[in-house]
Amino acid sequence: KIFSSREERSWFREAEIYQTVMLRHDNILGFIAADNKDNGTWTQLWLITDYHEHGSLFDYLNRTTVDVPGMIKMALSISTGLAHLHMEIVGTQGKPAIAHRDLKSKNILVKANGTCAIGDLGLAVRHEVSTDTVDIPLNNQSWD
Repeated sequence: KIFSSREERSWFREAEIYQTVMLRHDNILGFIAADNKDNGTWTQLWLITDYHEHGSLFDYLNRTTVDVPGMIKMALSISTGLAHLHMEIVGTQGKPAIAHRDLKSKNILVKANGTCAIGDLGLAVRHEVSTDTVDIPLNNQSWD
């Protein structure tokens, strides 16, 4: 995923959320790295994740007929990924509860095995248990 320099806050936020300890899960899009490319005139901000050739659930459902067992498999994988995001894991290597805040079929990817992975965590927020606060970033309103 490539962001322009105007979208730096969103890129930074998404990279920050993906790097949350213990976030890795089969039904959360796998994060590989975040990087930038600057040629002196413009800067591209890169978010490198696992590639899923079927693309988004939105596009997949527009070109593919899915049978009932397939639908159940997809729904279960999405709900499992969402449950993992929402779950707080307590401990020194714990994970805060995370709210996606923009879950839709365009932000879910279909994997080769027919399960799904939740992506696009740019609007996500974390619940900080120690302070009982939610870390909502300022000026991060890019819903479409």
